Order: sequence, then structure tokens, then C-alpha cells
Amino acid sequence: MLDPKLSKYATNRQWEILEAVEKEGSGVKAAKALGISPPAISITRKAVLYKAAQNGYSPKEDLNYPVPPGQRVKGISSLINKETGETTRQWVKTEADKEQQEIIFRAAIEAMCSDLPKAKLVKQPESTNSELLVVLPVGDHHFGMLAWGEETLGKDYNIKIAENLLCGAMDYLIDVSPQADEAAILILGDFLHYDGMVPVTPGSGHMLDADTRFQHVVRTALRSIRFLVNSALSKYGHVRLILEVGNHDQSMMPAFTEMFYMHYDDEPRITVDRSPHNCHAFTFGKNLIATHHGDKIKTDRLPLIIATDYAEMWGTTEHRVVHTGHVHHDHLKEHPGLMTESHGILAPKDAYASKGGWRARQSMKSITYHKEYGEVGRQMFTPNMLK
Repeated sequence: MLDPKLSKYATNRQWEILEAVEKEGSGVKAAKALGISPPAISITRKAVLYKAAQNGYSPKEDLNYPVPPGQRVKGISSLINKETGETTRQWVKTEADKEQQEIIFRAAIEAMCSDLPKAKLVKQPESTNSELLVVLPVGDHHFGMLAWGEETLGKDYNIKIAENLLCGAMDYLIDVSPQADEAAILILGDFLHYDGMVPVTPGSGHMLDADTRFQHVVRTALRSIRFLVNSALSKYGHVRLILEVGNHDQSMMPAFTEMFYMHYDDEPRITVDRSPHNCHAFTFGKNLIATHHGDKIKTDRLPLIIATDYAEMWGTTEHRVVHTGHVHHDHLKEHPGLMTESHGILAPKDAYASKGGWRARQSMKSITYHKEYGEVGRQMFTPNMLK
């Protein structure tokens, strides 16, 4: 008798094969009817039973404890009555099922992409300055981080504060920056504080102080990026968007890049850099503007990396800079042929940073470049300016 509960652990094809065995009365007859080999029947049955057992269902072993999505059975401990041979108690140990988590994660990304509407055109400003480029670097914003000011002797931080800070900073900086033909929004990595349903760092698995549910983090972060882009479009003729992958958001930033690339597919005034490389670059007149999160490659090696990877751009420019994040503070250093600049962040210190002795001023800036002369000005924003 075919157990109907096994259907949830089988693909459509696997269930078709199992139903054929039930109907034909044997694996050999079912194989002949389906035009497949008899061993395929046995392999299919074992695969379904194995998948069911991984998910906590195996009546033959007296296991009927289905585990939630994203988990699989790691092991079973049973207490057996020696006299009767019956199982009196049973403990089911589970762990994260990476395969299932990946399926869930990819399905979520696919759903977000399919539902993401095309951008509505923003009215182009009447006049711009074709000689200028305004660059808006966004340091590690850590959407989803939680900071309790009483504990850190600093300021509170949560998802709502994060959105208000970033959007307020963008509003101010665009207002005080000069008219320009082009603008570049450089999101320099660690835009999200964590990268999935569990608030841990992807590389080391360190627990993080998280404010809210991950879906809320994703929704707010996407909405904030759209705000940044639309604000820039209202003043500048063309907007370039670069999203660097950080060590906190290794999976979501590539997904965000693909989503915004498709979202702005029909908007000729927006360029989304789709390259999966961990270092990006473009030119504006005699300027080479590059970006990198700031991890994995030491700052002193970046000039040679840029010169090698973007040799043609290097050869046609005079003013070169790499904008980075990661270290959470402002630092400008001159190298032969290139400047490196790490940028401060708007987020305050969390408990980890506070206890570790890291202190950084909260800030965001805009930088203006001239096609011929390189950097010609900058504007600064601090959270106190929102009061």
C-alpha cells in the first residue's frame, strides 16, 4: 500500500513512478509501463524514503515527527523497554538543511524579482552642469542592527531610525550639492546587518544584535535604495548605482543588484553596475572612480589592483580614487597615482563595537568632481542636523 503522506517528500515525477508501482503491482511492470529501467524504480523509492526520513517521517522506524521547513533530522535517540522491545521515548535532533534553505531563499528572490514593478519615470531636471559629477558614498549602514544607547553610551538604532537617517541625509546632501549632469550612488557594502533568517555573520557565524524580522529588513532596505535613486533623479541628469558586497550581506547584495538592474531596465537615465566583481570602476572625464568594500584586500594593495584590472581606464585618466567602507571611519590616503578613501557611517556603535573599543563619528558626505580638475568640493551631513 502506497503511503499518501510520502507525496509531500517526492517530486511530481517521483510520485508518478511510485503510483505506477502501486497500480502495476510490481517495480518491473511499472518500469515497463513507464519505459524506464527497473533500477530507476528502486532508486526513486529509496530517494523518497530518505527525503521523508530527513524531514522526520519514517513509520517503519516509528518516526513521525515532521520538522519545519529549512530543517532536517540530524539524529534520533530512543528509549526502548527491554522487556517489551517497545520505544517508550524518542528525541529527534535537527539541524539547518542547507539544501532546503537555498531553495527557500532562491524562491524568495525569484518572487521579489517577478513582483518588482518597472520604475516610473522621474521628471528630468531642467538644467544640469555637464562638467560636474556628484558622488554619494553610503558607508556600512547595517539595516537590521539594534543598538541600545543606554548600553553603548551612544545612540539608539533600529530599522526605523536607519531608514530615517539615510533618507534624511540624502535629502540634505542633494539639496546642498551643486547641479550636475551625473550623480553616482555608491553603496559600499554591509548595507544589511545580517544575510538571512538567522542574525549571524555569514563567515564566522557570530551572533548579532538584530532589531526585526529579516523580511522587514529587506523591505526597508529596498525601499530606501529606491528613495535614494529617485531623489538623485530629481536633480541630476543621469544616476549611476553601484552596490558592493560586504562581509555582512554576501548573498543579498548580488540579489539586490539583479533586482534593481531589472527594475530600472527601461529607465535610460539610470545605470546599475551589474558586474559580480568585488571591485567596480567607471570614468568621468579625467576621473577614475572605483569602489570596494574594504575587506579581503589591504588598502595599500588597491592601487595596483585597480591599475591591473582597469588598465585602460587608468591610462586615460589623471585623477583616481577608490571609495571603501568596512572600517566605519573616514580616512583618506594618497598613493602613487591614486587616492584611497574609507567612509564613515550613519549608524551608531552597537554593543559589539562599544565593548571592543571602536568609536567613529556618524556622518555621510557628497563629493563633487570636475571633468578636468578632479575633486572640487564636498558637503557633510551628521545625524544632529535632522533635529
